Formats: sequence, structure tokens, C-alpha cells
Amino acid sequence: MSRISTARATAWCLIALTIFLVVLEAWSRHTAYRSLLAQNSIAVENVAQAAEEHVEGAMNTVSWLLDGIVERVETDGIEPGEQGRLQDYLTTRLNKKNSALQGLFVHDARGALLVATDAHWARGVTAAGRAYFDHHRLRADRELHIGPPIVSRITGEWVITLSRRWNDREGRFAGIVLATIPVRYFEQYYDRFSVGKQGSLMLALADGTVVAGRPAGKGLIGTSAAGTPFFAFAQRSGPRGTAMLKAHFDQTERLMSYRRVEDYPLMVVAALAKEEILASWWEVTRRECAAIGVMLAMVCVLGGWLVSHIRLKQRLQHQLQLAQADLQAKNATLDRLARTDALTGLDNRRHFDERMAAETARAAREGTCVSLVLVDIDFFKRYNDMHGHTAGDDCLRIVAAALGSAAHRPADMAARYGGEEFAILLPGTDGDGALQVAESARAAVRSLALPHEANTAGIVTISAGVASFFPDDADEARALIEAADGALYRAKEAGRNRVEAASTRPGGATPACRRPG
Repeated sequence: MSRISTARATAWCLIALTIFLVVLEAWSRHTAYRSLLAQNSIAVENVAQAAEEHVEGAMNTVSWLLDGIVERVETDGIEPGEQGRLQDYLTTRLNKKNSALQGLFVHDARGALLVATDAHWARGVTAAGRAYFDHHRLRADRELHIGPPIVSRITGEWVITLSRRWNDREGRFAGIVLATIPVRYFEQYYDRFSVGKQGSLMLALADGTVVAGRPAGKGLIGTSAAGTPFFAFAQRSGPRGTAMLKAHFDQTERLMSYRRVEDYPLMVVAALAKEEILASWWEVTRRECAAIGVMLAMVCVLGGWLVSHIRLKQRLQHQLQLAQADLQAKNATLDRLARTDALTGLDNRRHFDERMAAETARAAREGTCVSLVLVDIDFFKRYNDMHGHTAGDDCLRIVAAALGSAAHRPADMAARYGGEEFAILLPGTDGDGALQVAESARAAVRSLALPHEANTAGIVTISAGVASFFPDDADEARALIEAADGALYRAKEAGRNRVEAASTRPGGATPACRRPG
């Protein structure tokens, strides 16, 4: 026995040491995991910020340029003599170093091209039918409008449009000023960032339409991300946010960070693939877990022989526990049977006497009131003689159920007092409350409408006596029973099927909780 105990202690020491090492390793790897994600969150947020600042700068430049062109057109007009000078001005703006623009155009109210940075575009080119043209034609506002990406009719490449409405001298719609930015302008900028093979940088409109993307998702230009988990996250997270989500276009889990471009219906999204972020972390984790596995194997070998020795003891202990539980259950059943009246299912007289003594003692200590209702079935002996004892037993069970329902508080107790007599113990209940319980019990029995030809009412009824005391000591339980019994006797003498109280308040109105004697 000593050798087994020593071996078990040794095994537990080894297991404890191994568990400690496993927990330490798990904590270390988890900390490294969280730290790696935190570092990459900062990195991806910085990339998103750089992309957002780039977009904002480009939009500001084009917006200011369109504002100037609109002011010039509305002030100087666009007569044939002015078109040449305006075209020179547009061409000068377009040829500025690092310009994001592909083209600048001025259209009239019918969509016809009036001035462009490339004279070849004037042949039959019209903006009529384009969404950006209808947007300004149908709205009176003068705000900059950024349209979804479209394929240029001239160059055949993807562009986004920025446009402003211009009005004639009477304030009526006179046409639009349009600027186009090639999508490749943003994609070339995104190529400068290292986001991995599965990472991505994207520019999208506020409604979820993809404008540009590099490298993953670059074929999604013009598609919509609305309805995707990421778009739902961005809708509820404000102007910026970062989360680990699955991309809608390839279901790859990525650490995504977005930023809305201030003053423009655009947002940029930078994403790093979770798999690529955690690649080095997984490599270190696999090596360290292998070392832990070797140690666990050694512990298993050492503990294997120990388990075979303690199994028998555990089995015997389990059988002993089952036997103890079975004994406790049987004892509980016997205790319940000892407290319960076999015929009615209510508490029996012995348990009633115990509870009566205990509640009287408690009321004496706490200075509270205790009430008792004694109940007797009217002319029950006649019922037995007329219907037989079997029917009498059924009657007792039915009446007992009705009385049990009247004692509805957890502390209340309904018991079979003896023969056809019942008792309802009401701790903490004054005379008024006890009278209500007694009347409720009487009404419940009467509502059963059990036929009883030997009773004046023609059905089974009960009489009840109510007593309520503030006991001075635990020995006054008998006085409470005698008072309730006296009230029951008066109820019978007064014609049965009624409730009588042991005492009344001054004026004879309702019973009061009083000191005995």
C-alpha cells in the first residue's frame, strides 16, 4: 500500500509538472498570438490610413479643379471664342506632374461634349444616358458627385468619374463638368505596399461598389460588397474599424481594416491574410508542441502502470457510493412515508404535532402570530353508512386535495388530524387571513358538489374553526388547538357548513390575533 501511494504521489508530481509546462507553453503561445495580431492590426491600420490619405488628396485636388472650372464656365460663359482658351486651361491642368486625371470634359444640358482635353473625343461623344449626367440633370444640388467605376468609351479601361453641375445665368441646368481618374492610378499606388500574396488593398464606394483592388480581389472592379459580413461590420462601426473576417470573394479569413474618406463617399480597405500572418507563429508552435508531446508520452508510460493498481480501489469506492446513495434515497422515502397520511396524501397527525410545536415556539421567540384552522366533514358517518367505506375513502381524498390547495403558501401546512378531521396550520397569519383561508377551503369543498343525501345541503360540506394566537411560550400549542376545536364545535352547533372564529375584535366584526387566555 505504501509503495502504491508513493508511486501515485510521484505520478501526480510528474503530471503537475507537465501540466504546468503545458499551461506555461499555452500561455506563451497565446501571448505571442495576441501580440502578433496586435502588431499586424497596427500595420494594416497604417496601410489603410496611407491609402485613405492618398485617395483624399486625389479627390481634393480634382474637386478644387472642378470648382474652378465651374466658376469659370458660369462666369465667362462657353461661347465658341472661349472654348479654345478653356481647352488650353484644361490641358494645362491635366499635364501637371503627378496628376491623377485621365481627362477633363465640359458637357452642355443635352450631354453634348463642348470642351475636352483631347480634341479627338469631340466626335460624337455624349454624356446623355450616363448615370453621372442624369444625377446632375435631375438634382438641383451643386455638390461633387463620385460615380461608380465604368469602362471608358474611348480608352476601354476602367475609370471613375467626378462631376459637378453648372448652371446658366438664370440658375437652370446648363450641363456638367466631368473629370475621369483611371482605376490603374490607385492600383499602381497599392502595388507599393507589401500585403502578402493573399492580402489586398481596395477602394470602394460607400454603397459597397468596388472601385480598385490589389492584389487579391483585383478582378472585382464594379462588383458590390453590400450584404457581406465585412460591409455589415463597416456599416455599424463608424468611420474606421478593424476586424478578422472572411472575404466574400474567396472566403479567405483576413485581418481587415477600413477607413472612410472624410467628405467623400469612399472607403479604403487594407487586409492581411490570417494564414500568412500566423505562418511563422504556427512553425514555432509546432516545434514547441512536439517537445511537450514527448514529455507527455513519458508521463503516460509512467502513469499507465499506476492506473491499473488504483482502478480496483476506485471501482470499490464507486460501489460504496452507490450503496450510500441508495440508502439515503430509501431513508428519504421512509421519512416521507412516515410524515404522510397514506389515504389522503396530506401530512399525518405525527408530523402535524411536530410542526405545530415548532411553529408555536418560533412564533413565541419572534413575537409573530400563528393561526390554526380545524376542519370537519359534516355528517361524514352518515356518508359512510349510506355510501360505504370505499366511497368514504374517496370522499376523504377529494376533500383533502381541496384543503391542500387552500394552504398555498410555502409555510402553510394541511394535515389529516384524525378520521374525517383535518387541520390547516398557518404560521405568520393573523385572524383575518386565517378566516380567508378557512372560507376558501369551505368554498372549494362546496364547489366539488359531491352528493351527500344525508346532509342538509345535499352535497358534501365542511365546518371549520379558526384560532389565532400570539403565543408567549412553546407550550401554548395545545391552547391554540383547543381554541380552534371550540370554534369548530360552535360551527357545528350553528348548523354546519360554516366557519367560526375562536374570538372576535371589539364590535364582533372579524377575528383578531390575540394572546391566549
